[in-house]
Amino acid sequence: MREVSFTYLQNDENRVDKYFDLFGFDSRSEFQSLIKDGNFFVNGKKEKQNYKFRENDIVKIIFPEEIKQSTEGIDVPILFENENIIVLNKPPFIAVHGAKSYSGPTLVDWLLDRGYKLSDGEDETRPGVVHRLDADTSGIIIFAKNNESHSILKRDFQEKNVSKHYFAISNGVSKSDEFTIDKPIARSKNPVKMGIVEGGRRAVSIVKRLDGNDFFTLFDVKIITGRTHQIRVHLASENLPILGDKVYGMKRERINVSRQMLHAHSIEFFEPLTREKIKIEAPIFEDMKEALKKADLSIDKTTNL
Repeated sequence: MREVSFTYLQNDENRVDKYFDLFGFDSRSEFQSLIKDGNFFVNGKKEKQNYKFRENDIVKIIFPEEIKQSTEGIDVPILFENENIIVLNKPPFIAVHGAKSYSGPTLVDWLLDRGYKLSDGEDETRPGVVHRLDADTSGIIIFAKNNESHSILKRDFQEKNVSKHYFAISNGVSKSDEFTIDKPIARSKNPVKMGIVEGGRRAVSIVKRLDGNDFFTLFDVKIITGRTHQIRVHLASENLPILGDKVYGMKRERINVSRQMLHAHSIEFFEPLTREKIKIEAPIFEDMKEALKKADLSIDKTTNL
């Protein structure tokens, strides 16, 4: 367990949870979870997330000890590996790296438990991590094994030298076989959601219809930018929300699935040190095959691109 204490030096009109990043949290929801668990104190008293700081408040935040979860029995397919990188086909329901509000197993844990040496990363919870997928999203993810590879891969992602494609099963009928969504994304008024926001960061997705019927559509989506929740937000903005998406999707769906039906199936990038061009593809998992069957969509369309 770790404690952080400090004195706030001015009155403030904003809720305390607005400052989640100042306290080392990746999201407002992470900070809110800690507060709800009774680990946020002002002047010796537990306070809520809507508290507003006053001058000379004495603040204490308790960070509970993280209990590492075992990765024994978790099967993660390795798609590619050399001395600089390892590429995995991430199963659904496993996070890429740890977070203050998450205590389950992670891909970072899975790699470290098997003796892999990874780059230092942005902090101690993210060794090797150069890009991310949501916990419920499956598919291709790259980890760096050394700091030089990490730095070059991060730059390649930032400079758009990486091509990524996803499969998405959507509720609704597409009016076009191929279209581009170019809408800015930023955090919405709801702190746990992103949205189409004027003045937000530009986000571009190229969407291709692979199969469809009167109720569902299977898309291939190429992302030109890599904003948080980009595909989920973009498709929802076109009235084509992803099947199973509990945040941006429909409240009632015609079929039941256990998670958002989104899978990173293809990536093309340069090996960080040799600069050899590499293309990797990742097959979908059984739960997505089952969802395609329920939606009466072709599984073959995910293998014959």
